[in-house]
Amino acid sequence: MRYSFAGIAAVVLVGCWGSPAQADVCGSVAGNLVKNCGFETIGSTSIPDWTVTGNTEGGYNGLYWGVDNSNPHSGTYEGYFGVQGSTLGQVGPTLNLSQTISAPQGFYYQITFYLDQDGPTHAPGYTNYFSFSFDGVPLMSETNAPNSGGYQEFTFLRGSDGISPTLNFSFQNDDDFFFFDDVSVKQLGRTPEPASFLLVLPALGGLWLARRRRSA
Repeated sequence: MRYSFAGIAAVVLVGCWGSPAQADVCGSVAGNLVKNCGFETIGSTSIPDWTVTGNTEGGYNGLYWGVDNSNPHSGTYEGYFGVQGSTLGQVGPTLNLSQTISAPQGFYYQITFYLDQDGPTHAPGYTNYFSFSFDGVPLMSETNAPNSGGYQEFTFLRGSDGISPTLNFSFQNDDDFFFFDDVSVKQLGRTPEPASFLLVLPALGGLWLARRRRSA
């Protein structure tokens, strides 16, 4: 049975959207290139500064996806995404959330976001799916992720080959929701030459191992 938590939260929001949003974690990241990084800017028909394509089942701020205040990582609001595939238990079509940013080529960037898979760890007949790419390069893909028990932090280091690379996140959750918040892209420095890059590989490996840290 599909939960309707986000749909209930959307109803509650009708009476509270007039109140000012609280500060969010990503807004305090110096030089963050992502606009509306914590979904604190509310739109009436869409998510400001973000593009939503693909499976938009239910419409913006309907039962299956949108922005509400039911489970923010920080601040007042977060995105929630729980669209279903065309066939329960199979992946696709997904909802795609994207933003093109100004990130000059020849530099590398620290990309961070917070994700909470709120559904059951095992849900027979259902599936969930999440993926992430930057500048057209797939960096993460999960199918049937277990219940995360709260937000997890994901951090990546990635160089940019394009002048205006795109962040792209894809969601499907047949039985519950992915909650999503606090996206940041921070320029760290110029991309090292190949010989120099070998010197930082151990540090990068440690970052990959530590990319899934439970949020306090």
